[in-house]
This record gives sequence, structure tokens and C-alpha cells, in this order.
Amino acid sequence: MTDAFKQACGAAAATTISVPAGEYLMGAVKFAGPCTSPITFEIAGNFKAPPNPAQMEGADAWLKFDHIDDLTINVVKGGGTFDGQGEMSWDKNNCAQTGTCDNLPYVLLLLLKTKIISLVKTKI
Repeated sequence: MTDAFKQACGAAAATTISVPAGEYLMGAVKFAGPCTSPITFEIAGNFKAPPNPAQMEGADAWLKFDHIDDLTINVVKGGGTFDGQGEMSWDKNNCAQTGTCDNLPYVLLLLLKTKIISLVKTKI
């Protein structure tokens, strides 16, 4: 998906990146602009973060969209869940009992000027 984004970001015309139905395990990904023209993500699939929080070490977000103008995220009915698998990390960050709280990455971080987002679901 990062290769498709890089191509879309440098394209001379508006581009759509289609994610077909299915389950996709993804590590930390940063989609960074600026881009030369509008980008649309059409998402029918569902994304899952790595089950072990250590695999996200050093990342401030699991999926980060940074400095992209004219970004549209459209979700096809039945898809578009961004599952951060938070239940896998809850026992590793029990600050109520230990008093030590580790910062865990955001599930979805959007740092955008112009955006259109429809029907995105996040799960922690």
C-alpha cells in the first residue's frame, strides 16, 4: 500500500487507491505529503495492527496521514475497520496497578489541511 501511495502522491492527476475486501495485518505506516494532486482511498478491507505493541516501538501512530491536501477516505459498507488490537496491549500497560503508564501509538492520526472522511471505524 505504501508503494501505491507513493505513486499516487506524485501523480499529475487525481488518483484512487482501492483496497479490496479482506483482512490486512499492517505495521506502523506513515503516508506523507505534500502530494501533487488529490488522492482517494476506497476501502473495502479491514486493517489490523500488529498484536504485539513492541512491534510499534518508536511510532507515534499506527496509521498516520501527514500533510496531504485533498485526501478523501471512502469506506465501502462492511469494510474500513482500523483495528488497533488494543486488547492485546491493555495487560502490558496497566497504569492503575503499577503507576507506570507507557505511551502507546494512536490508531489513526490525521494531520491534514483538507480532508473528506466517510464511515471510518476504529477499534481499540
